[in-house]
Amino acid sequence: MRFRLAALVLAAATLPVQAKDPPKAPAKPAQALETVSYIPLYGDLLGALSADAVLKEIRQGGKLVAAELDVCHAINPRTERKDRFVIALKPDGARLTGSGESTEQKVPISVQLVRKATGKTLAFEGTITRGGTIDKVDIADLTEQTEEQFLEGQPTDIAIEAEPKAFGEVSPIGLAVRVKRDALPGLLQTLRGENVRVTFRTLIEPCHALRAGQQVVQFEVASDRAANLVDKMRTLPGVTDAGWTAAGANDWTVRFPAASWRDAKGLDRDRLAGRIGEIAAGVLGATSRDVAWDPVTGELKLTLKRTSEIAPSLALTDIIDLQMLIAPETTGATSEHAILWLESAALTTADENSGPRLALAGSDDSEGEGGAVQIDTDALLNAFATAFGGQRWDSEAAGWK
Repeated sequence: MRFRLAALVLAAATLPVQAKDPPKAPAKPAQALETVSYIPLYGDLLGALSADAVLKEIRQGGKLVAAELDVCHAINPRTERKDRFVIALKPDGARLTGSGESTEQKVPISVQLVRKATGKTLAFEGTITRGGTIDKVDIADLTEQTEEQFLEGQPTDIAIEAEPKAFGEVSPIGLAVRVKRDALPGLLQTLRGENVRVTFRTLIEPCHALRAGQQVVQFEVASDRAANLVDKMRTLPGVTDAGWTAAGANDWTVRFPAASWRDAKGLDRDRLAGRIGEIAAGVLGATSRDVAWDPVTGELKLTLKRTSEIAPSLALTDIIDLQMLIAPETTGATSEHAILWLESAALTTADENSGPRLALAGSDDSEGEGGAVQIDTDALLNAFATAFGGQRWDSEAAGWK
């Protein structure tokens, strides 16, 4: 019996010991959901200075944990030149405070705001100090936006077509370059030597360009130089995109076979101008005409004159100015078709008689009813299409007819 008991004890001692499961670590609390909202700030934020401002708020579990004030503004009331500051704000109850400096002029900035919520609207009071200028802030009736709503309301940059298959909706003379802002001066210096016409408005930095760090400069150049210039622009430091831009409304366009209108250099300007002048004079009843080609863009300006039917005893003269662009449909040297854009048509009536003359006010066709006779551009374009064996643009079908 003693022997059996000892054997049982020995057997039990040799059995493997089963490890106990370790105690479970306490569950981590769920991380509070982070949400981002935007509050466009409308009103006199910086006194007399125009400003585009937005406050970005970050919350965790409904608690405001961080904020950022982004303000783009005119540097003074007399200019459209802009500066911008982006200030991180520290929440302390309803107070938001922070400091920094502006990105362009490096002006010291200090912000002290108090946030007030009333129902679904917000108000802010406090001060923004720029250098030695203190602006009192008192704006109300503001609403929050989601990030998606805010981004939908932002301006879109101009579209640049890198390799247009054909011109029509894209202009053969309208170019654009997107460039990093620190490289903008170098780009403009290069354009000075390229015989181009820069669109002045694109030299003014919009707020979305300050925020993106890139600016789009638009300019015009003769169509036969455009492709080479685009290639050159793409090699410049800081250039991120270059190409052609939209032509705008193209209802006043005619597409025609180009083969019979070429010379060794391309489209024969003299022959085209002569034929276009003949057609226009016939349609509009003109007795004389003058032709001039724009030395920068290659656009054609045709001036026609005819006897006015207004006040026949005065023998007044109608002066009709037509501006148009004639260019190959594609960038290739042997484009099968060319396109004629009638860009503008203006009529002015004047007294051009010898001796004493009447000065006439309101005699241009912009006066509408009671002003000068309107120019029948539809008849003019139909005549161009017929004479050149061409087609007109159909806006409804978005194609040639």
